[in-house]
Amino acid sequence: MVATLSTCIKDVSFMLLQLLEEEFNSLINKKDQMNIETKIRNIRFIGELCKFKIASPGLVFGCLKTCLDDFSHHNIDVACNLLETCRQFLYRSPETSVRMANMLEILMRLKNVKNLDPHHSTLLKNVYYLCKPPERSARVSKVRPPLHQFQKINIGELIILSTTLGWLTEEEEPIKDNDQRIQYLLPT
Repeated sequence: MVATLSTCIKDVSFMLLQLLEEEFNSLINKKDQMNIETKIRNIRFIGELCKFKIASPGLVFGCLKTCLDDFSHHNIDVACNLLETCRQFLYRSPETSVRMANMLEILMRLKNVKNLDPHHSTLLKNVYYLCKPPERSARVSKVRPPLHQFQKINIGELIILSTTLGWLTEEEEPIKDNDQRIQYLLPT
């Protein structure tokens, strides 16, 4: 809604971001253990506004740096929620990819240096791979001639119909696994 309104009324996004940033700073400075839901709601809103390009990446990185400076308890949860909300947006954007990669490396170094409980350790690992998924090669599929593809589809449909409707009888010749004509249909 803010993205739509900001096209007409320019001050809405500016005022909202100013209020959200002030609220974030006051919540982080309180170090209150009771307001975790409020902190998470606030940081998720900032992350969503960043994806709509209303909040600047500088604001998001500033919030993330604040959480990384005091890397304990709720700040870990807040940083993880921010990164989970932004996911790959900041990592894939050409303007912010280097800075995001640096922040993720700092995050993983802090995870390795600090003695964190398993919950926070798993949370940080998951967020890291959400933002920066591991590289994997594309699947290579078998190239079959068109006639083989057609026959495989037809035999598959026949088997499904025969099992659901009970069409095959004992008198019909069963398909043998060593039959050379259908070897390409069997999984390897």
